[in-house]
Amino acid sequence: MTKQTKNAIVTVADNDNSTALLTLLRSTVPLEKLAVPALTAPKMPDKYPEVKAGVHRMGEQLADPSRSDARRTSVDDVSRELEELLVIAASKGLPFDKLPDALEYDRAMKHYRSQQDDYLRRSNKKAAALCASVQEWVNDIAAVLQIKTHVGLEVLQEAAAAQNKTFAALALDLHIREHLTSAGSAGLPVMAAGRGLMQVQAAGVDVASLVVADLEMLVALAGLSIMPDALPGYGLSPDPLEFRLLGSAVKVTQQAAILHQTADTAQGSNMLPRKVLAAVSSAALAEVQARIDARLLTEPHRFGEQSLAFSSLQASRRRTHGCPQGEYAAKLD
Repeated sequence: MTKQTKNAIVTVADNDNSTALLTLLRSTVPLEKLAVPALTAPKMPDKYPEVKAGVHRMGEQLADPSRSDARRTSVDDVSRELEELLVIAASKGLPFDKLPDALEYDRAMKHYRSQQDDYLRRSNKKAAALCASVQEWVNDIAAVLQIKTHVGLEVLQEAAAAQNKTFAALALDLHIREHLTSAGSAGLPVMAAGRGLMQVQAAGVDVASLVVADLEMLVALAGLSIMPDALPGYGLSPDPLEFRLLGSAVKVTQQAAILHQTADTAQGSNMLPRKVLAAVSSAALAEVQARIDARLLTEPHRFGEQSLAFSSLQASRRRTHGCPQGEYAAKLD
């Protein structure tokens, strides 16, 4: 069952932890889109196609190889040639009285398209900057989950009760130094985890209940909140956004936020789309999920944490396309 959130984003399920973290995130990172400008396309003037066709014919005549071979480059020659072209154009019905309107329309249309390009460029730039800020903020909370696998929940809860991020990081560091080898503690994001614990605490989230799915939903909601809106009448779409979280990725388009995870395939280990986390509407969620399901059915795979019973490689649901994939799927019986 889907849920319609207050900001019109539809999610696949309720997630109180991600909602609480999103509220806190908004107080740090302004999750705002660039406003869509109110642009009006210029109206095509009367007989515009005829004018442009006539001008194009004149251009073809000017580009005629015989003209360049004649080497007529003096002012008199060029003026005479221009007069001849104008006479020919008039004889073929070029409406010269509409030429000023056509030229003004071309100028206005060029300005209109420039405004469209400017909006897309600026909105992409703003969304990318906000995406980087969200990723940096979420990385600290992801560090909490990474540390959790090394120190355990009890130590993590004690550190979460510290007065500030420095004391929280110090508590984690002391435990790691005492209980882990140098090799085991190398590269652990202790300071980031200290900051993340304070964020979790400020959001009112119990660290014991925190899981990576909370962060996946968090970046899905944040990503859709900052994804630029489409510009009416413009053919190009904003650039997609991507967040990385402990081996998974959430990719955000104008329609939906999609979870990607590593799976074993006939071609080796690949990152595949797994499911829609959130979308701009129920219809968009269903449409994008249907496309994902169709792709997974035609590409034999098995997600790392997924049991065979729920994989598209299950014998009753398996689809094979070509000998290499068929052989790969058969090995999993």
